Formats: sequence, structure tokens, C-alpha cells
Amino acid sequence: MKKILPTLIIFTLCLQYLLLSINANELARELVGNNNILKLFELSNNLTFFLFPIIILFFIVGSTKYMLEIFDEERISISEIYTIVGYALIFPLIGMFFYTTCFFLRNYQVSSIEDLKNLHFLFGLTTNDFNFINRLFWLLAYFFIFYNLCFNKNIVWWKVVLSLMIPILIVLVVGFIIK
Repeated sequence: MKKILPTLIIFTLCLQYLLLSINANELARELVGNNNILKLFELSNNLTFFLFPIIILFFIVGSTKYMLEIFDEERISISEIYTIVGYALIFPLIGMFFYTTCFFLRNYQVSSIEDLKNLHFLFGLTTNDFNFINRLFWLLAYFFIFYNLCFNKNIVWWKVVLSLMIPILIVLVVGFIIK
């Protein structure tokens, strides 16, 4: 049961991302129309969105384990890190639940990109509001990982902070350079 629940959380998050992708594809069809090239993009978009949480999970688990080994913290197994990260993903799951629910309870027509940018969902929330909420839930997930590694696994706090932050900073710097 210890590993089943984190796996179910991740799978549910994958399904929510897939539902969001399907709805985004419907919006794209409303904006562009229905054509064969769009159908090809829809398939790749759905696959990418479904796999996105799994890729994020592997990144967080792998980079955290690697960084902890650099800091000579080898007493924690990759299985334990997987369980902690899997449970931590409950926070983005909750954030995505609200986003997906509001997206599917839409009562609007989109005829241009400007309509999409100015869209108001349930409770008057905009896409920028959901972006902020999503980032807040991801921050809670990282805090959950930090808390569990520091207080339940007795790893020094600065090693945990560096283990979680350095890989993210590397990705951001590489993204900035590529851009």
C-alpha cells in the first residue's frame, strides 16, 4: 500500500493532464477549425500531456537521489524518495482538479486568441489566476518533500534545499540559454 497510493496519485495526475489536453485541443479546433494537421498535433499533444507528470516525477526523484549522493546522504533509497515525491504530488493533483473542473464547466465561446487570454472561468478566475494557484500547489509539493526529507529522514536541511534547487536552476539556466 505504501507504493500503490503514490502511483495512483501520479496516474490520476496524468489523467487530469490528459483531460486538460483534450479540452485544449477542442479550443484549438474552435479557433483554427478542423483539419488533418491539427489532428496530428492533438495526438502528440495528448501523449505529451499524459506523460508530463511521469517525466516530472522521474526528474525530481532522480535528481534528488543523485544530489543527495553527491552530499554523501546514501542512507535513503530511491524507493523512499519515490514514495515521498508521489505523496507530494497530491498538492498539484488538487490544483489540477480545480483547473480541470473549471475548464470543463466552461460556458463560453472562443473566437480569437484574445478571447482565450481574457477568459474568465468559474468564480471569475482567469488563466493567470490558475497559473498562480498551480505554482502555489507545486511550492507546497516541494515543501512536503523538504519536510519529509529533513524531519522524517533526518537529512540536514541545507543538503535537501540544494538537492531540490540545483537541478531546477540548471534546467532554468539551460532553458534561458536555449531561448
